[in-house]
Amino acid sequence: LEGNIAVPRPTFNEYPERFNNAKVIDVPVNEDFSYGVKEILKTIKENDCKSVLLINPDNPSGNFISKEDVISLLDELKNLNVTLYFDESFIDFAESEKRYTLINQDILEKYDNLVVIKSISKSYGIPALRLGVLACSKKDYVHSIQKKMAIWNINSFAENFLQIFDKYKKQYSLACDLIAQERSRFADELKKFSVLKVYPSQANFILCKLDDKYSAKALAETLIEKYNIFIKELSTKKGLEDGQFIRIAVRGTEDNDKLLVALKNELNSIKTLDKVNSDVTLSEFGVSQK
Repeated sequence: LEGNIAVPRPTFNEYPERFNNAKVIDVPVNEDFSYGVKEILKTIKENDCKSVLLINPDNPSGNFISKEDVISLLDELKNLNVTLYFDESFIDFAESEKRYTLINQDILEKYDNLVVIKSISKSYGIPALRLGVLACSKKDYVHSIQKKMAIWNINSFAENFLQIFDKYKKQYSLACDLIAQERSRFADELKKFSVLKVYPSQANFILCKLDDKYSAKALAETLIEKYNIFIKELSTKKGLEDGQFIRIAVRGTEDNDKLLVALKNELNSIKTLDKVNSDVTLSEFGVSQK
């Protein structure tokens, strides 16, 4: 890509770090890291952007833009001759009534300014197979991508998976519904910790902000060392430098409850920043001591 490309922050860093010939223009986001069509179009027009990158739901914020809004954005971008690069790797985890895909023949043919990317590895939980899809109605563009890829770009295990995974559509859809339900319950439980700010999410993870007096890095280290639970601390994520942020995966109820118990046990004793008074009680966290 070349020219200016509009990118909401925070986002998946691997994209901006690969734009060697393009200048990333940050799309301003709200206090809760939400953004929509209005903010995107304003950024494009003010900075003469030729491209937009959207991850929907976004990583790590979980921000979600509806299908209707994305279609209206595509209409505007087509008039402006701007290309939308749309990564929908986490969209299958959205609530069933909100879930959609842009990998659709009619949509792709109508909007030749649309490039859809999807990591199958994320949604199906098969990261080792390294499977993904790119879809666009511009055949020359697709061919140019293919020419840059290795001749044998997938192995026999991945090829076999692609041949059989369509048989399990119903089970897969049900599993995504269950994850969405568990996300809602899990988020409600996390909100009971008064030192955690929990952000809305339609992905299989939840962004949380610790009270500024507490260290996200120390919490992450404690959880992995004492409980073998890994959470992502986001101190190096651009757009999240001004706070103590963590990203928590939405797993099954049993695993999620293990994390909740660990948080109840450890939040009052984690290594804190210099400015905090170490004389803290569980009651300050809104947690029962039972």
